[in-house]
This record gives sequence, C-alpha cells and structure tokens, in this order.
Amino acid sequence: MNDLERDLREALKEKAEEARPAAAAPAPLLRRARRRQLRTILAGVITALAVVAGSLFGLRTLIRSPEPPAPRGGAPERTSTIQDFTITAPEGWTLVDLWPLAKAIAVSSESLAAQAAASPQAVQSPAPASPQAAQSPTPASPQAAQSPAPARSPTSETSPIPVPAGIPLFQLSNGDVGLAPVCGGEVPVDGAALYVALDADALQRTQLRLPPDWPVALPDQASVGPCGTGYYARFAVGPRPYFAFAEFGSNVSSQDRQQLIDAYDAMRVNPVPLIGPRADTPGYVIASGTAGGHPWNLEARPAKVNVELQFTQADDSGAAASGDADFTVPGRTQLEGTHGTIDGERIVFGAVAFEAEGIEYRAADGSVVDGTIMALPQTLDAPFNAFYVVVEGSQRGVVVAIAGDGQEIATVPPAEQGPVTSPEPSGGATPRGGGVIAQGSAFGGTWKLTLSTEPTGGYCLSFESLGQGSGMCSATAPTGQPDNPPGQRPVVDVSPAGKGLGAFIVGSVPVDVERVGLVGSDGRNDTAGLFSSPKGSADVRYFVLPVDGSGAGRIVFEDANGAQLYPPEHITWSPTGS
Repeated sequence: MNDLERDLREALKEKAEEARPAAAAPAPLLRRARRRQLRTILAGVITALAVVAGSLFGLRTLIRSPEPPAPRGGAPERTSTIQDFTITAPEGWTLVDLWPLAKAIAVSSESLAAQAAASPQAVQSPAPASPQAAQSPTPASPQAAQSPAPARSPTSETSPIPVPAGIPLFQLSNGDVGLAPVCGGEVPVDGAALYVALDADALQRTQLRLPPDWPVALPDQASVGPCGTGYYARFAVGPRPYFAFAEFGSNVSSQDRQQLIDAYDAMRVNPVPLIGPRADTPGYVIASGTAGGHPWNLEARPAKVNVELQFTQADDSGAAASGDADFTVPGRTQLEGTHGTIDGERIVFGAVAFEAEGIEYRAADGSVVDGTIMALPQTLDAPFNAFYVVVEGSQRGVVVAIAGDGQEIATVPPAEQGPVTSPEPSGGATPRGGGVIAQGSAFGGTWKLTLSTEPTGGYCLSFESLGQGSGMCSATAPTGQPDNPPGQRPVVDVSPAGKGLGAFIVGSVPVDVERVGLVGSDGRNDTAGLFSSPKGSADVRYFVLPVDGSGAGRIVFEDANGAQLYPPEHITWSPTGS
C-alpha cells in the first residue's frame, strides 16, 4: 500500500468517525449504502494509482537517455558557379552539378568543346527580333516545341545511360530528387525544379542561329518540349546556346514556385572557356564560396563505401581538385578531413559525427575560425554530417569538433598533415586506404592521383582523355615511408600522357617544402600543385605538374621564402616516355 492510498483511507476513516449517530436504517438500505461506499473507495484508489503511475512514467521520460542524434538541416544558402552560370540556391534546396554527364553523352564525332568555344562571329547569325520568337511555343503546337533529333555521326558512340535533352549543366530543386536529371522525368507533386543545359541540337546545325542573349524570362504558359511539359526559355551566353526547363508539381506551394523563379531570374552569366568535368558522376553542390577572388564548390557524391567529398576551383581548368572518400566516421574516428587551397586561402572540409554541434579551426596564434556543419542529402545515406572551414593564410592549427554541451569530441591536426584516426589495436597496421589525393584537368582530359593500395604504400597517377587512358604507380617508396624516411629526399616520377600531348611530373616531398617548381631548358618556369595525403603519412605532401610536348629541365624544392631546401632533380619528359 503506497502513501497516497494510506492517506486516502485514513481521511475516509476520520470522516466516518466525525459523523453523528443516526437512527438505525433498514437492513436492505444499509447493504446498498455499504456497496456504494466500497465502489467509491475502489474508484478513488484506482484513480490515485493511475496518477502515481503517470507521474513515474513522466519522471522516466525526463531522465531517460537521449535519442541518438539526427543529421542536421540541409545545405545553407549558397551562391555557386558552374561553367557560364552563377546561381544562388535557397537554404535547404538541392543543387546538382550535372556537367560530369557530358563525358557519357556523345554529340557528334566533332569536338563539342571546339564548337562551344568558337568565336561568336563564326557562328552567330542575327538574333530573333523578340525573345518570344526564341522560346518554345504554347501547348497549341507541341510538335513545334520539340527539338529535332540530333544528327549522329557514324563514328559517334551512344551513351550507356538514359540521355537527357541537351548537355546538362545543373539543376536546382526544392527537395532531394536524386542525381539524375529531371529532364524527361517527373518532380514530386509538391516539387519545383530548374534544369539548365547546353543546347547540343543547336550546336550541331550547319547554320547556328543563336537565341537572344541572357536574360530571357521563363514564360507564363507551359509548353511541350524536349524535357516534357514545362516552362522553357532559350538564350545565349556569349557564343553558346542554352535552354532552361522549369517543372512544377501539381501541389507545389506558391512560395516554392516563386523561389525557383527568383533564383532563375537572379542568375548571373559570364562566358568562359568550358572546363572539362572533374568527376565521373554528378554531385550535390553542398557548399560554395570565394577565395582569393575565385569561386569554389564543395560537392558530395556516392563512393564505394559511403561518400566522396570533392573541392574544386570553379573558374580555372588548370586548378587541381582535392578530396577524400569512404570516410571512417563514426566507426574508427569522429572527425576526418582534408583541404583545398586557392591563392593562400584554405578550405578545410570532411566528415564529422552527428553528435557534433560545432566545428572550429584553432590556429597556432590562438585565433579561432568557426566552421559550418551540414547534413548530406538523404539519398547518400551517409552515417555522418559534412563540415567545412574557410581559413585565411597558411598558418597551421587544429580542427576541433564540439558537442552540444561544449565538450570536445575530436581533434585533428591541420589538413596538410593528414587526418588523425582512432589508434589501431596493438600490433595492427594503419590501412593506407587508397584515398584520392587530388584530381584535375589537363590536355583535354582528367587526371587523378591516389594512394596505392599496395602494402608498401606509394601513389598512382591515372589520366583519361577521349576514352583512352594512361598512368603509372611509383616504383620508389614516397617520402615518409620506411625506405625513405621523412626529410631524407623528395621523390620525382614522370608519367607520359600519350597521344602527342605531354607528360605529368609527379612525386612526393617532405612537408617543409612549400613550392615545387620546374625550370625548363626552354626557359619555362612552372609551379606544381601541392597536395596533402588524405589517409597517409603526416610527413609527406604530393605534387603534380602537367607539361606539354617534350623537354628537359630541373625540379626545384623551395621553402615559403624561395630558398632551396633539397638538391634539384634533373628530368626529361615526352608524351610517350621515349
């Protein structure tokens, strides 16, 4: 019997004793009265027990263990540059870089890049008298709205994936609809999506008639076109024709509809040489910004185990990309990352456990830079959040993940020193992982530098152009390996690119080297891209330098002040290695 029940019974007893004697009642009436009293007492006891049980349940709810942390909100508002376009994606909206699909879409045996980069005088005929003349017709004439089928060259290869209309650049949507183009598909009933593509059909016409220059507004009426029923606008950016396709679900909110139209209207354009895709598959643009006056993007895409994060400078075809993939968060560590550099500014990025509520970069001089944590798109099904921090200058420091209660969850050294992971069990070896060190564009193709998966470590460089590839893996242990301890000497290799193009000078250096340069016998003086190892030694950096043609020269290794740190390496190169 609990206290509440005992108090209740004692109160009833006291009230009964206080009652004045009454005349004797008939026996049947007394029996009915007793039964009624018993029912009243039982009802009171049951009610009291229910109150106690509810109180205990509420107390358990207050003191029970918290639910496992969930991913944070979607991507923040970001202004991103993709080829000729700069567009601002609203907070929580999904922006997808579709340009990698250009690798898989065969337009003709002629180079699309050559056509797209042609001078306006060579391809431009008088523009239509009015914007309406360039836009798709109304639904009354759907046949006229459809672009003619592209005339395929007999030597063209068809794409192994469903080919959308045009050469896709990007798409913006109010939700995560995946990495496939919405062109030719359907958005959710509450969805809103914008698809922008290079008009490949127009590029293949013998006489290219450019549509009006940007800006061209989306029409008020839907029409039927190459992507299905939607709102089409055709326009030119410099010498290149583009089209935009907007699609809205039947139950889309007026707010989302207007946000998409506003994002389209606010697009900025700048005709630049087209940059070859830095990746093989489309990617989510989860963050963007500027560093040293240059735009950059941080993209996420599926990888073998979980996710690849890639950092790219958006306006320079020669700038290398950097990234990491198949993170070990939260299994072996709570924080893992790498970095990219533009004109002395670094963008440190990577993966962090869901428990983290804050991210900081703490420099050696005591200054602190706050970073940004964001959830990755749901379709990636990542077991962690992504983060990035923009750091000015080259001062070293540490990245710190912080929980909601202010406690530090994990700390990693500066990105150029490589990420720190949880210690291995005694006697275990730390895996090299085969992560991506860097990748970029050269000679009209793409190159990628990765860690070797061989037990002895090392690195491999691969190059692909026009469907053909070349590459090499280092025969010498890179700097920082047992056969070549840190600080002993740099390692230099030459990898021919083939097809009469040139070669790649690639290698590894100790971390005190701030510049790797080529002084050629022909007078050239070039600087190699310098990259940190995503999962390798903390005492080594890697470098890549594409060089055209054939030649000879010496590789120099300098500190931040230009002083020579190690003896130069004399090299020769050619496209075939002979």
